[in-house]
Amino acid sequence: MVDSPVQHAFLSYVHENAEAVETLASVLSAAGIPVWKDTENLWPGEDWKEKIRSAIEDGSLAFIACFSTISVSKTKTFMNEELALAVDQFRLRPLGHVWLLPVRLDDCDLPNYDLGGGRTLNSLQRIDIFGPNREANLARLVAAIMGIFGTSTTSAATIAAAIATANDADRGPRLAEALKLGITDPSKMMATEDLFLGEVKTVIEALKDQERFPLGGGAGPSVVTMVERAQEYEQLVGPLVHAAITLGAWGAEDHAVLAARAMSRIAAVTNEVQGGFTALIHLREYVLLPVIYAGVMGAVARRNGRMVRAFTLDPRVDINGHSFALTAATSPWQPFREADVAASVLARVGISGGTIEERLAEYEKGAGKFYTPVSEHLFRVLRQLAEPFVLDEQEYEQLFNQTEGFLAMSELDFAANSDTAPEYRRGRSHWIGRIGHAERYLDENAGLAPETVRDVQGQRERWWPLLGGMFGSDWQRAEVAASAWRDNVLAARQRRF
Repeated sequence: MVDSPVQHAFLSYVHENAEAVETLASVLSAAGIPVWKDTENLWPGEDWKEKIRSAIEDGSLAFIACFSTISVSKTKTFMNEELALAVDQFRLRPLGHVWLLPVRLDDCDLPNYDLGGGRTLNSLQRIDIFGPNREANLARLVAAIMGIFGTSTTSAATIAAAIATANDADRGPRLAEALKLGITDPSKMMATEDLFLGEVKTVIEALKDQERFPLGGGAGPSVVTMVERAQEYEQLVGPLVHAAITLGAWGAEDHAVLAARAMSRIAAVTNEVQGGFTALIHLREYVLLPVIYAGVMGAVARRNGRMVRAFTLDPRVDINGHSFALTAATSPWQPFREADVAASVLARVGISGGTIEERLAEYEKGAGKFYTPVSEHLFRVLRQLAEPFVLDEQEYEQLFNQTEGFLAMSELDFAANSDTAPEYRRGRSHWIGRIGHAERYLDENAGLAPETVRDVQGQRERWWPLLGGMFGSDWQRAEVAASAWRDNVLAARQRRF
C-alpha cells in the first residue's frame, strides 16, 4: 500500500534566493505549516522530477512561487518547470480557489504566465515580503496559508514564529503586530502577553549581564563609551518601544496592568545597588525613557487616559524604602547626571549622523550643546513610530510636546499628593523638554501648556485623562498639575532666553 503524500505548502524558488526562502520556510514551519523544499525533501538516488511532480500534484495544499529580480531574469531554471506543473494544476481547480500564491522577494516584475480562463499570474493578489511592510505581509501570508489548511488564521504559534525568526530590526514591528491581535481578539491575549513578558525578561537579563553591559573595569568611561552604551540600550529595548506605543494607543485595563508590571520590574532592576562607575550605573535608567515616552505618546494620540496612567503613575519604584511613581523616580536628566556631555553628543549623532568622535569634536568647539538633549534625541527616535497617528511634522511636534506635558503633570501631581516625594521635586518638573524653547516666541497665555489649563477648566470631569483615572479623577487636582506645568514651561523659557 502506498502512503498518501503529506499535505504541505510547496516552496518554488531559484537557489540564488535560498537564504530568503529559508527564512520564510522557518516562519511557516514554526507556525505549524508543513513545508516542501527541494533541499530538505529530496534524497540521494530519488527521481527528483517525479518526486517534485508528486509533491505539487498530490500533496500541496498551497503552491508558493517566490519571485525575485534574479529569478525572472533567468531563462532556464528548475523553478520554471515547477511553475509549469503548478499552472496545469491551477487550471484544474475551480474559479476562486486559492492555491497558487505569488510572493515577491524584492521589487521585481512578475512574469506574465497564462493561467487560463482569462487569468494571468499578475491577476492574482501577490504578497511582498520585503520593504517596510515585510512583517505585516509575512503575517498575512501565514494567515492565508493557514486558512487554506483549514486552521485558525492566526495562532499563538504563528505569532511566536514570526517573532522568533525576526532579526533585531524586525522584532519590534512583529511584537507590535502580535499585541494588536491580542488587543482585538481576547482569546489571543494570553499568548501575546507571554510574548511581551518574554521581551521584558530579555531586557532584564541583559541588564544583569555584566559581560554584556559591564559597569566597572579599567579607566572611567569616556564620552564615546557612554554614547555607545546608550545606543546599545536603545537597541535592547527597541521591541518594547514598539510594544509600548501599541499598548498605549489601544490598551484597556488588562493591558494597563501588564504595562505597569513590566515598567515596575525594569525600573527595579535599573535601581538595584551595583558596584562600578557611577556614570555607568546611572546610565542604566536610560532603558526606561524610550519605553515611557512611546507608551504615553500612543496613549495621548488615542486619548487613552487609562494607559497614560499605566506608564506614569501606576508603575512603582522603591527608593530608600519609599514607593515612588515612575515619573517621580526618573527623568530625562537622571541617566546622564554624571555625563551631560554624552547626552548632547548622543543627540547630535541622532540629528546629524556621523561618528561619535566627530560629534564630540563639534561639541568641544561649542556647536553641539542642547538645552534638552535627551528630549531632542527622543523626538527624532520616536518619529517613525508615531507615523500612524499624525498627518505631518507639525502634528508630530504637537503630539510629542503633549507627551512630555503629561509626563511632567504626572510627576507634579504625584509630588503634590505624596508624603514621600523629596522637596526638590515639589512644584518643579524634571520632564520639561523641548517645549521650553520650541514655543519661546509665544506670550504667557499662548501655547500648549496654557491651552491645557483652559481645557481642564472648561471640561472639568469630562476631560479625557480623568476618565482613565489620572489625577485621582479629580478635575481640580488636574487643574493644579496643569497650572504647575504651565508655570514650569514659562520659567524654562525665561531661563533659556
